[in-house]
Amino acid sequence: MAVLRMQSADRRPTQPTAVQLELGRLAAALSAVDDVPVPQVPSLLSQLAVAQTALASAQVHLLARMLSPGDSRTAAGNDERWLSTDEAAELLKVNRKWLYRRVKSLPFSRRLSRKKLLFSEVGLREWMATRGA
Repeated sequence: MAVLRMQSADRRPTQPTAVQLELGRLAAALSAVDDVPVPQVPSLLSQLAVAQTALASAQVHLLARMLSPGDSRTAAGNDERWLSTDEAAELLKVNRKWLYRRVKSLPFSRRLSRKKLLFSEVGLREWMATRGA
């Protein structure tokens, strides 16, 4: 299995990181699941569940880093600040539960996990302006 080369912001291919190489090796190893003896399947399923949890956690962590308000840069490379739930609630003068209940209808929100939301400050202010808030 080939390891995909990531591109930097200026579209030049970069060398794969150690994590990317390991993920490539993992994908190659998993392509041989048909060769696993049946008595070893329960153990392998358990190990896969642990790996799946770790991968999901890594995904959330990377997404949070990418959209981190502290960095104030999005994946698209444009300058934008992302607000925490508390910051967005304060700006809107609502409580956090209000935001969680309405997150699907708020176009300026990003759900990172069940308990982690981020809100585009620019999008939130534009939304407030259209509502006359």
